[in-house]
Amino acid sequence: MAENTLRELWKRIGRHPGSRGKWNQTLPSAKILKNILVGIAVLVVFSLDPVQAGDPLPDGEGRNLVSKKCQTCHDLDRIQKMRGSREQWSEILEEMVNNGLVLNDKDRGMVLNYLETHLGLSPKN
Repeated sequence: MAENTLRELWKRIGRHPGSRGKWNQTLPSAKILKNILVGIAVLVVFSLDPVQAGDPLPDGEGRNLVSKKCQTCHDLDRIQKMRGSREQWSEILEEMVNNGLVLNDKDRGMVLNYLETHLGLSPKN
């Protein structure tokens, strides 16, 4: 009984010696489909907003910008554990700009406000 069930399952998945021709015919299509699905999965993963991916930073205005800008080079857990005054964060931002971070004046102000408010010496959470 169990042997017949296993034999039937084996036939259905197309690996039975009598169906080798069918398996070989569908294999290229299966590889193409697999590659398409893997491509879609990669696109979905990389298109997620950092906040959706488990952002540990506190909620607040500027959080998404901080996540986007800082997560390019740093683990957000590391940033979340840091504390500093507005002046210290400003110096860190200046150093990051010298290392390639692109921030316009408006974004810089928003990032500084967020860091001072939520990751300052006395966070206002």
